[in-house]
Amino acid sequence: MSPEFDVRYDTRLLREFAPIEVSNGFMVHFKMTARRLVLLGFCVSSPVMAESVLDLNVNDDAFRLSGGAEFGQRGRWDAGVLAHQDRGEMVHLGAHLVDEAASSAPLTAGLGGRVVWLAPDGDADDEFAVAVGGFVHYEIPNANRFSIAAELYYAPDVLGFGDLEEFVELGARVSYNVLRDADVYLGARYIRVDSDPGGEFTLDNGLIVGVQFRF
Repeated sequence: MSPEFDVRYDTRLLREFAPIEVSNGFMVHFKMTARRLVLLGFCVSSPVMAESVLDLNVNDDAFRLSGGAEFGQRGRWDAGVLAHQDRGEMVHLGAHLVDEAASSAPLTAGLGGRVVWLAPDGDADDEFAVAVGGFVHYEIPNANRFSIAAELYYAPDVLGFGDLEEFVELGARVSYNVLRDADVYLGARYIRVDSDPGGEFTLDNGLIVGVQFRF
């Protein structure tokens, strides 16, 4: 029997992502307090799986914390939060079918999608999208401590809700296996949203450094 997982929605989560005001009136840009991250974790529950992953990456303006696990024989889910100190936040929940993409090369691919919730800073309304896409991961032969990976997710107008007309996320990274169950990596990320009447908006764009742990 394949393990099951469920997504539990609670309107309290939306209220918890309201901006924080401190005594001097300064608006705290990083809205993801520990309490809110715990609430996000309660929204996604799963049994113990074959392999779980915890990933953290940062740049000068943003951080992203995500996690995931395998389910069934070839399934993998993931969830995460990205917070930019000037532009807003993004929460995602994804599921993919993962398998070897080439029998003669160490290439793995995953196809699926993500449900994305965007909360831009300022007066813009929250937006939702169902982005389809996937990722590839390649271990370099004769240098198997090194690997490269890339991902792409896209939601056209028909898969956007609210004022969202288009969502694009691109990412790539080069990883080095420091320990058997831990990698460090250098990568790049680009996340763009197009909405009406807000126009084009880039949530994050630039280099990232990160670590990934496997359990």
